[in-house]
Amino acid sequence: MPLAMPTLGRPNSATITPYHWETGEMAYRYGASSPTAGTVSQNRGYFVRFFVTAPYPVANAFVVNGATVNGNIDFGIYDTAGNRLVSTGLTAQSGTSTLQAVAMSYTLSPGEYYMAFGTSSATSTFLRWTQGTQVSRLAGYYTAASVIALPATVTFAAPQVNDIPVFGITRLATL
Repeated sequence: MPLAMPTLGRPNSATITPYHWETGEMAYRYGASSPTAGTVSQNRGYFVRFFVTAPYPVANAFVVNGATVNGNIDFGIYDTAGNRLVSTGLTAQSGTSTLQAVAMSYTLSPGEYYMAFGTSSATSTFLRWTQGTQVSRLAGYYTAASVIALPATVTFAAPQVNDIPVFGITRLATL
């Protein structure tokens, strides 16, 4: 069980990433380095636990691209049993060294979820944070292999990597 829990009654942020209070801020608080651009594992899904305390209308998912873009990306939201609630579907990665947003329309009820991200490319780069595997486990980060496109159901596995891409969801219509 992850250690950090959000404060009940606290309003949800406009944007939720692995480094916001809704995820417990574990990577930020306990050992994450400054973000750097680099590759992430091809066809691996990254799943980050988060909480919302009030209905949350998701408008977009996003990732921060690095200098090399190619292949496809996919974003999703899963329940705690590993069932996909919504996905953007495969989208071509585009825009170097910038934020890439993809429309995602879904309203979350208060509760616990996992936001997901994956890429089909072994050479595309993303802004990412690096921390120890133990920090990732405490933070409620999970991975899954061979998940491009993000599947309807997933079995979460302990993190196999130390790099978590800077990605997230937002209720903002424009980023």
